[in-house]
Amino acid sequence: MQKIILKLFQENPSEKFTRHEIAKLLNLSMAQNKKLDNDLESLVKEAKLLLDTDNCYAFRDEKRILKGKLKLHNQGFGFFIPDDTNKKDTFIPSRQLNYAMDNDEVLVESYRNKKDGRFEGRVIEIVNRGTSRIVGQVNKSGKHFFIQPIEKGFPFEIYIPIKKLNNAKHDDMVAVTIIQYPGQDITAMGEVSQIFGQESNSKVLTQAILFKHDIKSEFSAAIQKELKSVPEEIEDTLPADRIDLRHLPIITIDGITAKDFDDAVCVVKKGKSYILYVSIADVSEYVKIGTELDTEAQRRGTSTYLPGECIPMLPEKLSNNLCSLVPHEPRYTLTAEIHYNLNFEFTKASFYRSFIKSKKRATYEEVQGYFDGLGHDSFDKPIRDSLDIMKTLSERLIKQAFDRGSLDFDLPESELVYDSNGRITTIQKSQRFFSHRLIEVFMIAANEAVAQLFRINNLPLMNRIHENPDPFKMGVFTDTLNNLGFKIQNLKQFNQVFNRIEGHALESFLKIFFLRSLKQAQYSIKNTGHYGLGLKDYAHYTSPIRRYPDLTVHRQLISLIQASGKNQITYKKADIKSKPKKFNKKLCYKEQEIEQLAKHCSERERETIDAEREVIKIKKAQFVERFLGKSFHGLITRIGKQGMGIELEPYFVEGFLSLTNLKNDYFYFDDKNFILVGKRTKQRFKIGDHITVIVDKVDVLEGDIVLAIKGTDNHQNKRHGKRNDKRNEKRQDDSKKNKKYYKGKSRSKSKKQKNKRNK
Repeated sequence: MQKIILKLFQENPSEKFTRHEIAKLLNLSMAQNKKLDNDLESLVKEAKLLLDTDNCYAFRDEKRILKGKLKLHNQGFGFFIPDDTNKKDTFIPSRQLNYAMDNDEVLVESYRNKKDGRFEGRVIEIVNRGTSRIVGQVNKSGKHFFIQPIEKGFPFEIYIPIKKLNNAKHDDMVAVTIIQYPGQDITAMGEVSQIFGQESNSKVLTQAILFKHDIKSEFSAAIQKELKSVPEEIEDTLPADRIDLRHLPIITIDGITAKDFDDAVCVVKKGKSYILYVSIADVSEYVKIGTELDTEAQRRGTSTYLPGECIPMLPEKLSNNLCSLVPHEPRYTLTAEIHYNLNFEFTKASFYRSFIKSKKRATYEEVQGYFDGLGHDSFDKPIRDSLDIMKTLSERLIKQAFDRGSLDFDLPESELVYDSNGRITTIQKSQRFFSHRLIEVFMIAANEAVAQLFRINNLPLMNRIHENPDPFKMGVFTDTLNNLGFKIQNLKQFNQVFNRIEGHALESFLKIFFLRSLKQAQYSIKNTGHYGLGLKDYAHYTSPIRRYPDLTVHRQLISLIQASGKNQITYKKADIKSKPKKFNKKLCYKEQEIEQLAKHCSERERETIDAEREVIKIKKAQFVERFLGKSFHGLITRIGKQGMGIELEPYFVEGFLSLTNLKNDYFYFDDKNFILVGKRTKQRFKIGDHITVIVDKVDVLEGDIVLAIKGTDNHQNKRHGKRNDKRNEKRQDDSKKNKKYYKGKSRSKSKKQKNKRNK
């Protein structure tokens, strides 16, 4: 009968059937029906059929099965990233995770969703577990203890036997080592390995988040020992293998609080050329391959920037001293010397190891003041002359970027302002000047030039790529623009549209919508171009103090210069479109090494970005918590099916007003015009409207700020702690009903619990 069953699935390879449906479709006799369970079990064991968590059977087609890594989203679903880089990432619905967890190595079968025709996947096997530790809060239910993971999308609570608590108490934030993974009728179980403290402590939450993302602030004793062999200062004597640039009016331009100065720049006119010098700290002078310093820098992948704090990739002796391009001190650098003609068109680029002395540590505010006609006394004449040419050159480069389709828009970022006691006094929009844009375009020019050099010579490099967006997502975004009256025919018109919406109420919403429609930039041995910048060649070269990919590019570039037999290497504009050269000498890294490093660095970058966002979100919630019950004038910044995002004035922080908190009417979402409409009153809410709201609840652990309309009876001024009380009351009720649970039955969150948590 197994052949008959298999034939059913072979004729319907994309379908899933329950046991009952199989029996009905095959019109089985009573005797065959009794044998069906055994036959189905055998076919699953023989890897001919799949059995998913919905107890549905499907045909196992090896051609549709891929191996890769699972990444969970905070709303409970996941994305499958195949090992085969030629394959696209696949969306995994929460019901198809099959007890898989974040970072697990899994086998996934893809299938086409019947509703929209798009491909989805289901986890059919967990090859290797990728998560061994979980960070969360201890919660007591009766006599039993659980860990509530801080990840919103984590689908399980973890049971902790009393003997495995290791002195942890109710409400403690802890790290847990998983000693039993979840499965069908199997409870996730763990042991407390580290106690951070109570949730109410701001530092405790930050420590827990950093631990969750494997970000360490301390450096090992072995690294401290290596640092003793590093000199305290650099002698002001030109090394034989470096070109002397100490005569140039070169300066650093950074933020007021910056301490690690990666880059120094200047522009000079020489004959019929403008020459842009971008000198970058030569970190490779001190961080050698195979050392403890290098191993730890590679593990970290990047520095982490938190409000009022930096966790550096390199120890401070290097990041803030020897490698930092501080003023009036000799420093080892790697320079990109880029030439432009009098029409500011690129003509050639050279690269070499250099020796510089920065003439000034300038800030963005100082430089902008000079451009605005203020602060001339802050700069010597050679620096002023350089700044004047820098301004003109950067304006031309910005226009060239716009013309080639580079996405030219900036979203305002929040800035947390602290008092002398470390308490947040306000949250405001960070200021952004033309001077910021100037440095950006110079760094992009240097990054592009390095990548072009390696493509021209047909040599391996860790590229920074940004793939073309998904056509479906771009279609949705284009339809949205057209529905809102911003007519667009093709992707090249986006910059024109963004110029048109500047200052419009929908500006911020549409830009965020667009960014979320794009793919993530990443590191890769493959050079597929950078969509966002409109460039064919791009790499990260300008920040080796804080990014490991830049350090690998430096090493590869230095080995190329050395292999050339000269002290510098040059290419011209004509070389860009010529056939790649054959360069036979070996460089620092082989292709396979770069491929592995690129994958690791992309992963570390994502972890760091997530950690930074989570810490900022929590700190914003802690700030707003002091305003519980108080009313604010708010600006509606986004609208969706669940409710509205509202920016609280005068603070640059957003809360959420759920539709369930709009009590006077039933509101429905008009997804074409992005408005909420009251069914009875016809009242409308649209992006850009002002509204008076009350801070109703704040959940610091989740970083959630819940708002209510002033005057409605739903506003209760609840602190986040009461959420745990309600959850624990329910647990105690459940515990009384089913005491057998703790002996092994799996406890995954119900759909209702998940939805409540995700709001």
